[in-house]
Amino acid sequence: MNAPCAGGQPYAGGQNDLFLATLAHELKTPLGAICGYAEMLAGGHVSPDRVGEHAAILWEAAQTLKGTVEAMLDLARLDQGELELDNSHFDLGSCAEAAVRTLITSVKVRGVTLDLTMPPQLPRIIGDSRMVTQILTNLISNAIKYGPEGGRVGISASVNATGQLLIDISDDGPGLSAEEAKVAMAPFGRVDRAERVPGHGLGLPLTKALVELHDGTLNLENQPGCGTHARVILPASRIVGGDADLQQAFVFCRPLSPSAGVNHF
Repeated sequence: MNAPCAGGQPYAGGQNDLFLATLAHELKTPLGAICGYAEMLAGGHVSPDRVGEHAAILWEAAQTLKGTVEAMLDLARLDQGELELDNSHFDLGSCAEAAVRTLITSVKVRGVTLDLTMPPQLPRIIGDSRMVTQILTNLISNAIKYGPEGGRVGISASVNATGQLLIDISDDGPGLSAEEAKVAMAPFGRVDRAERVPGHGLGLPLTKALVELHDGTLNLENQPGCGTHARVILPASRIVGGDADLQQAFVFCRPLSPSAGVNHF
C-alpha cells in the first residue's frame, strides 16, 4: 500500500523514503517519552508528589501516538478509496460533546475556556457521526494546543441564508500566515513554531479529507497575531429536511471553564 501525499496521489521513489523517515520520526518521539517516563515510574525514581505529573506526560504521549496511527490508517483508506460514509441523522451538539470529552484533560492542563455558541434549534446532520466528531476533535485540539495558556477557544455553528451549515473553531493564538497555513494543510506539515507542540502533522489534512467526503469545504482564515479561524462548510443537502426545515433561532453562548464538566453542554 502506498502512502498518500498532499495532492492525494501515492508517494513513490524518493518521496516514499522521505515519508517513511518522517513517519518513523513522528512515532519515535512519543514512543521515547512513553518508554522513558514508564521506566522512571516502574523503577521508583519518581517522588510521590510528581507521579500525577509524569502520568499526564505519559497520557499525552500515548494520545499523540494513538492519533498518529489512527490518522495514518484513515489517510491510507482514503488513498485507496476504502473509507466510506456511514450515513445517518445525528445531532451536531452530541458530536461536540464527545470531542470535548476526549480533550478535557488538555483543556484543564492548558487552562483554556471553551465558548460554545449554537442555535438551540440547529437542524440535524446527514452524514457519518464518527467522522464529524473526528473533524471537531482535530480542529478543537489544534486551537487548544496552538492558542495561549489560559486562552479561549470558540466553537460555533449556524445555518446561513443559502442553507449551508457553518461550523467555526477559533482561537486567540498567534495565527498563521497564508504560507504557513498551506504548509499546515499538507501531510506532516509543521510550521516552525509547531515543532514545540506535540502532534503528528496529520490532523488538518485528514480533517480536510473527511470534510470533503461530506461534500463540504474546510477554510483556514488567519491573520498573524490575531488567532486562527477554521470554518467547515457543509452543503444544504447534508441537513435533514434541507431548506424547507430551516428556522431562525436565537443564539446562546455558554463558556466552559477548565474545571467544568462536559455534561454542562
